[in-house]
Amino acid sequence: MGKLIIKNQSEYFTDIEILGVVEVVMNQGRISDNNTSYCFMTILHMKNGMEVAVSCRKNKCSDTIIVWDYPTK
Repeated sequence: MGKLIIKNQSEYFTDIEILGVVEVVMNQGRISDNNTSYCFMTILHMKNGMEVAVSCRKNKCSDTIIVWDYPTK
């Protein structure tokens, strides 16, 4: 089990809602960078018609997942 860093940069969605987004991306598995990283960039449609962007990065001892409103202002 590793360390997971989640950065919620959304102005509209709570941390609980963002955990659901992270779950969707992680359930896809490690599909980027020769199957060693979660998808580098994912755009997800939310229930209210809005979208969020999810960026994943594999660090030496952890994964960082950043979520923000899409498109940006």
